[in-house]
Amino acid sequence: MLLPSFLWLMWGLPQRDFESHVRGDYSYGLYIYACPVQQALAAMHLHEANFPAYIAASLLVSLLLATASWHLVEKHALRLKSLGRR
Repeated sequence: MLLPSFLWLMWGLPQRDFESHVRGDYSYGLYIYACPVQQALAAMHLHEANFPAYIAASLLVSLLLATASWHLVEKHALRLKSLGRR
């Protein structure tokens, strides 16, 4: 009984466009930059001194890099996506 409910939720609910192209989609940048940032901060032994500060710093630096990546690279690259479909 649970499976049909999930199938209805998957196919029955209306799809919503979050307009990520307007506000920005930082998920890919977070995916790319989170691990190197965490490794760099761990190399500075921040995780041993203060773990909550390590988490906050890794999130902040990763989000800053992801935001810069979206606005400087990804947004412009997405404009080129439809060039070959004319």
